[in-house]
Amino acid sequence: MNGEDELIAKFFRKKSRADTILGSGDDAAVVSVSATEALACATDTVVAGVHFHKDTPADAIAYKSLAVNLSDFAAMGATPKWALVALTMPRATQAKNEAWLKAFASGFFKLARQYKIELVGGDLTRGPLTVTTQVLGEQDGPILTRDGALTGDGIYVTGKIGDAALGLKLGLKLGLKLKASTRLQKLLSDTDKKRCVRRLQYPKPRVAAGRVIASYATSGMDISDGLLKDLGRLAQASKLGARIFIEQLPLSRGCAKYCSHLNDYTPVLAGGDDYELLFTMPEENEKALRAELSALSGSDKTSVTRIGVVEKRRGIRASLNGAEYNQPKKKGFDHFGH
Repeated sequence: MNGEDELIAKFFRKKSRADTILGSGDDAAVVSVSATEALACATDTVVAGVHFHKDTPADAIAYKSLAVNLSDFAAMGATPKWALVALTMPRATQAKNEAWLKAFASGFFKLARQYKIELVGGDLTRGPLTVTTQVLGEQDGPILTRDGALTGDGIYVTGKIGDAALGLKLGLKLGLKLKASTRLQKLLSDTDKKRCVRRLQYPKPRVAAGRVIASYATSGMDISDGLLKDLGRLAQASKLGARIFIEQLPLSRGCAKYCSHLNDYTPVLAGGDDYELLFTMPEENEKALRAELSALSGSDKTSVTRIGVVEKRRGIRASLNGAEYNQPKKKGFDHFGH
């Protein structure tokens, strides 16, 4: 079967209205609602057993269902304002359902309040646990898309990557005995383990940083399915190639220890669930961007790291300390890939 991207392109990438500014193919859609106003729209679904462990706390499920949409907005430089949630949940006793829904609502509104997002509707049905969240908001600044990269641009990421993939390896929510391999258990401290699982369950959307980055970058998206896979999407949209310098990847202490000790960078390159921003820009923009990002306050602050360069030759290449690196066969997550 074709992968997710191929199926979308084959069956669903159709544009017929003049007021559709940007349709499917980027992190969010953008439509014109008046001569001076544009609306950004993003939708994501998370499914038990696919996107999260069945024992994941309800508040974490709700938080992440909203966070992944906010990450799409961050990638476009858009401002989120409203949300709709379609929740499908299994039958249970009334008391159990209400306790679960209370925790779910708590996780959702905790993040919603942080970004002043109002829940304006949705649907509640019975069935396998699934959450579909749609976020709407303003595209009131530059629209950052995937197709604008230029040969010679630097490739950058926000924050640190790879922790969420290790969190998935660890397998279970905070507070439970971790059933990871003995090797992984020994390599990571308890603090590192908790950080990795938390990064998996509670990703930080880079909304404020995204608005700043959109003014400096030539192309961008978020990292959801893995660095190699998502950079491949960006390069393909821009009809160019790219090289990653693995030694420059921003890693946490625990992730760096895991990768260097096992000489295995697969969690960083193909693990996914990072929800950091991946973007390209001329290196001469770097100083000004860093200055503006440093002015952000509190949790909106984030680091930016140059990890590679855009190249004319198609394809994604990776090197480690000057030597070519054999990339993992599987580049990242794909619902319908082989």
